[in-house]
Amino acid sequence: MNNGRSRSIGRMLWVLTLLSAACYAVLWRLGPQYALSVPCEERPLLGVLAVYAIACVLYLVALAFFLQRESSWRLFWWIVGSSLVFRMLLLPTPPLQEIDIYRYLWDGAVLQHGHDPYAYPPQAVIARLEKPIVGANDSLTELATIAADDPAIEEVLRTLHFGALTTPYPPVSQIVFAASSWVTPEGSSAETRLELLKGVLTLFDIATLLLLIRILIRVGKPIGWAIAYGWCPLLLKEIAGSGHLDAIAIFWTTAAVALWVEVSNKNHSASVRGWTACGSALLLSLGVAAKLYPAVLAPLILMTIWRRVGMRSALLAGVVFIIGTNAAMAPMFAHKSFWPEEENIALVEADGHHVNAAVESLPPPPSDSLTGSSEVEAPSGLQAFLSTWEMNDFLFMLVFENLRPQAMADPAQVPWFDVTPESFNRKVADAYKQYVPGGAKLTDSEAMFLLSRFATALVFIVIALGLAWRASRKESDAIDWLCAAFLTLAWFWLLAPTQNPWYWCWALPLVSFARCRTCLLFSVVCFAYYLRFWYECYYPASMAEGAVPGTTYDGSHFFYYVVVWWEFAPLLLLLTAESIWLSLRSSSSLLGRSQNNTGE
Repeated sequence: MNNGRSRSIGRMLWVLTLLSAACYAVLWRLGPQYALSVPCEERPLLGVLAVYAIACVLYLVALAFFLQRESSWRLFWWIVGSSLVFRMLLLPTPPLQEIDIYRYLWDGAVLQHGHDPYAYPPQAVIARLEKPIVGANDSLTELATIAADDPAIEEVLRTLHFGALTTPYPPVSQIVFAASSWVTPEGSSAETRLELLKGVLTLFDIATLLLLIRILIRVGKPIGWAIAYGWCPLLLKEIAGSGHLDAIAIFWTTAAVALWVEVSNKNHSASVRGWTACGSALLLSLGVAAKLYPAVLAPLILMTIWRRVGMRSALLAGVVFIIGTNAAMAPMFAHKSFWPEEENIALVEADGHHVNAAVESLPPPPSDSLTGSSEVEAPSGLQAFLSTWEMNDFLFMLVFENLRPQAMADPAQVPWFDVTPESFNRKVADAYKQYVPGGAKLTDSEAMFLLSRFATALVFIVIALGLAWRASRKESDAIDWLCAAFLTLAWFWLLAPTQNPWYWCWALPLVSFARCRTCLLFSVVCFAYYLRFWYECYYPASMAEGAVPGTTYDGSHFFYYVVVWWEFAPLLLLLTAESIWLSLRSSSSLLGRSQNNTGE
């Protein structure tokens, strides 16, 4: 590259860096206007999304320019430094329409004070806080005392959502929450606690960026690709902005992948490669114990160990993964959680698409002669998430809505894409409830939700095993394997009933290894998810005339039945077209080489 062109690209990168920093500075200034205490009608949600849209354009343009620069220490520090500055600008901002972090803060405070975060749902603590039992000296009373003695912790407790459910977050993440709570100065406000925890999660995020750069260097790709992760506006918003715990699992998963890449180095002995594979399996188990999703990469890793290193190493790595995962997850399943009699609360519908009530009413509790109160088993947050949650989904929604009987539904809220006959849906639901154990106790929606989960899970298993078999061939290189890892995570997200935008961040460290560049656009279109809050605010179902103009849908149903289509359908079509084009180009290239060899 000549000096003139190099200077021109350098100037352009400075402009893009400064403009991107300006976007995040604007978001920092707007932060107080979209705080949780501000009524939804007064929050500048559309303005915030417009700023993020500009940041997305700058991000894609910057990636193209960074890829034109040669890898160097200067470029390394530019990428890391600018990525860190952008995150620092978002750390003081309140989470945008997300309050998951308040549950993290409560769990961390509970564990820091020596209590089990899985023992009681937060609403049980609030009940004991409001109606204390004289003379009681149990864990529930101690938890209520912790909240009563610290206004910030009580504010956190009363702010978190789904308080009727026990925490769904695994032990490794709980340790991070507790560590953040431990380093928080005594008497800190809820806002300070929130910012400190976001800072801790951002450290995991930056560590992932460093691991990604290491992987890029190891496989010979330009480190400019690290911008695909480091500058991604969606990632910045979800980790530094909203403080989602996914940063913890993403770090451990990326560490497992980075260590596995070392196994592809054939210069190492079989013994070294085998022990390295076990280390990768152990790191992956820590990722699973931070958030469950990394488990989907286990077949890819174990199959590759088997076919490239040997069956003995694969068995050993499998044992390490199983023991490591079970040991790390044990605290979550060590005992059952309980709900006190004095609080009679049913699980309300979650703020998502058709979320089925995990607990419609609580059974009469047995008597407890020791405390004078009674307890029943509390509804599990993890179980509710796995069996009822549906959010921002597309492919799963197509299956579910075409299986679910709609005869009893409000005709004004029936999805326009429900094309299966009602008689077919009725027969499927009745057959499920008749022949599947426990099916008779389920509603039609619950039964078809589980059947849809089974169907999409089966499709994912076939895809994942196919990717694992192809990537584990000895002739496949490290980039082929990394692409398979990305596709495994991407397909898991695409087929899931819960497609929260921050879940796409699971695949972001590996997006630079995707063959289709269309995949980069998923992190852009995911921002459409936040339109849900705008539509629900201005077109609520409670209003007599709450339908979005030109439709029969209220704001919530309009988002799921219309906006989600615009979010995913065009991009999936574009992705399909690019895949076909790449396949045809590859076939033409192979045919050309074959003809040349024949001619010789």
